[in-house]
Amino acid sequence: MAGRGREGPVHEISVMTDVVATVLREAKARGASRVLKVNLQVGELTFLGEEQMHFAFDVLKMEADHVMDDAEVAIETVRARGSCAACGYTGETAVHEEPEFHFRLPTIDCPKCGQRLELTDGRDLYIRDIVLEVPDDEGGACMDGGGTGGDGDA
Repeated sequence: MAGRGREGPVHEISVMTDVVATVLREAKARGASRVLKVNLQVGELTFLGEEQMHFAFDVLKMEADHVMDDAEVAIETVRARGSCAACGYTGETAVHEEPEFHFRLPTIDCPKCGQRLELTDGRDLYIRDIVLEVPDDEGGACMDGGGTGGDGDA
């Protein structure tokens, strides 16, 4: 997702600020002594840069609570998918680079019949899970996602 032609990780900092706040809230609620890892699922249509997200996470975790000092973030990209009401197609949609617009655009026409696809995946960001170290817990606890999300919100 790099190379979108805009300067600075402004959008990524905002999103990762929400992610870090959510992680801290969950760690506190579960009595965690450390956050070990945060696993994110990020739709390719969020237009969030993975490198910028890693950078923002690293900066924000150091400004947060010491419980996150050693935390890592893993980012899984979720491909854009859609479904076609006209012919029943379900599957990936093409995403292509538009140099004049400086970012990637989805192709939202059905590859089978040319009608408009309804996008079903690839627009959201979810916290899939958080790996925590909880006192009296051997090897860490995993908080299953349920996550945050919906059209790229964290």
